[in-house]
Amino acid sequence: MPAGTKKYFLKCATGKLAEVQMWGEHYSAGIIAEHLPDFGPQPVGKGEYYDETGAHVYFYLMNYHGMDQESPPDPAELAFAIAELHRKVKSPNGMFGYPLVTGREYDAACKQLIDKVVPRLLGALESEGRSITPTLCHGDLWEGNVATNMETGKIIIFDPNECMYAHNEIEFGTWRCTWATHFQSPMYVMAYRREIELSEPVEEWDDRNRLYSIKASICDSAGHIGSNSRNLAYNDMLYLCAKYAPLESLEKYDPEKDISVTGVREAYDLMAGVKIQI
Repeated sequence: MPAGTKKYFLKCATGKLAEVQMWGEHYSAGIIAEHLPDFGPQPVGKGEYYDETGAHVYFYLMNYHGMDQESPPDPAELAFAIAELHRKVKSPNGMFGYPLVTGREYDAACKQLIDKVVPRLLGALESEGRSITPTLCHGDLWEGNVATNMETGKIIIFDPNECMYAHNEIEFGTWRCTWATHFQSPMYVMAYRREIELSEPVEEWDDRNRLYSIKASICDSAGHIGSNSRNLAYNDMLYLCAKYAPLESLEKYDPEKDISVTGVREAYDLMAGVKIQI
């Protein structure tokens, strides 16, 4: 490369959220560079164009840095750099949040789910003269927390660290998740129905079950690196929003990401504590 040649890195994106992502990242990189010039690549500019396929491309240009992404960073240096960011860059107006959207469609789906879908879907449980009584629920009733007592032959459940007084059907949310093996069989819910009938409206049972599974999926994604549960939960949110409270700005539900459609599951090996594809 000729002497004096300047190297840059070009970052591009297409799709529905491309503009939000690129402009948001460019804006944030500028703030960081203003206060901590060496903490990240300095942005040079941003723009948009149409590529040879006609796709609308958004981009931003930044200074190029040769980087070692294989070796672990020095813990003390990393901690200092992050602390400097926290010390030197404060909210300009003293408020929480951010002056522009930086890619929060997941948050938008969550808000629509909480504000619109939940009141409609669960509100129906206590409308038209119906009512439900909160009962003690285990809260994490998956295969790993259920066993048979070898001495008595009776069922035993353990790890009740997510107990709550709730609608009894919330108990079966985990049975819909990727790690459910035998519990995903309809016979288990059918057996339960012989003891306690499903709440009215019965025709919305599956949608309530989908809603209750979202919590378990999000918890799984938080605790297991590489888990696809977050994407599945998001897709379930999109399904429920589309059905009960459509919002034009949201992405479309994808049946190919719905395990109740595809049947593709990842069950935990209870002995090894890892996921195995089934």
